Amino acid sequence: MNNSEVRVRFTFNGKQAIAVLNDNPTTRSMLAQLPITLPFEDYSRTEKITYFPNKLSKQDAPAGHAASAGDITCYGPWGNLAIFYKSFPYSNGLIYMGKFESGFEELSRQGNKFDVTIELME
Repeated sequence: MNNSEVRVRFTFNGKQAIAVLNDNPTTRSMLAQLPITLPFEDYSRTEKITYFPNKLSKQDAPAGHAASAGDITCYGPWGNLAIFYKSFPYSNGLIYMGKFESGFEELSRQGNKFDVTIELME
């Protein structure tokens, strides 16, 4: 891991997924709210989404992103976290934050509504 990346743990239904996040204003706005437990839901049979108490930052964000399975993103217009389990074409307002390195398959198989605890790994 280099200084521009940080690892976070997603814990759900007794399982864990580990993600590597890029250092950018959007990611930092999420990290400032950790640890936290949030309700996730399935959106459009393509992604799992949740909303933090404070919207995620759009500062210095690129115009958009084409998502791949395992991508962790923010949808800028809504300020929410979106974890893609299917690829999605380029979308304006989608901000890439990082990618899962383990446990993603279990997370992607969760149902429509489930709780996830997100915490920074030391």
